[in-house]
Amino acid sequence: MDESQQCQLNVNGLDFIFWGYCLIFVDIRISGYDILPNFIGYVLIIIGLTKLSHYHQHFIIATFIARILFLLSLFDFYKVNEVMSNFAGIPALIGLTLSICLYYHLIYGIIEIAKLIENLQVQEDGRTAYHWLLGINIIMIIIIISSWFYAPLISLQTLVFIIAGLLVDILFLCYLKRSQNALHGKSILINEPTIEYNWHSPLNHI
Repeated sequence: MDESQQCQLNVNGLDFIFWGYCLIFVDIRISGYDILPNFIGYVLIIIGLTKLSHYHQHFIIATFIARILFLLSLFDFYKVNEVMSNFAGIPALIGLTLSICLYYHLIYGIIEIAKLIENLQVQEDGRTAYHWLLGINIIMIIIIISSWFYAPLISLQTLVFIIAGLLVDILFLCYLKRSQNALHGKSILINEPTIEYNWHSPLNHI
């Protein structure tokens, strides 16, 4: 007996993730205080990932990573301008490493959804976006570590962050929006037992 049923993809969680990253990417400070706090952005991202968690394990792992980044972002709410020395960049290093992991699980979770409707464009764009994000974050990590031993590289770090980081961030945000438009509402056939198992994931009740 065929137990499969037709349903429509609901990827509105990507909208929460989009606006969450918008808050994170925009860093506006007054007297050291972030007026668009990153932790609010991570709250939105966690909500969005939770809404998508029944589609694939990638989103569940991404939710866990986002929660760690949320906790780290609380310490970034107030920051004074200091020269990054004596390994003061370690928190930034941890944050960048976790961000790479979050990008990976988020993007490849989207790719898995795209596979359900055989959308090759979303899959290819996702791999491209991740490679760019991975590249710029690795460059930032290398510059941070190098600046511990050669302070002038801090200026280069700032330049890379402003120029390359901005371009890659825009690429990523565009990918999120295009993916939402391409996937939302599309019909798929799913086996009933699979839906039942994923729907009762504990993260769906948070």
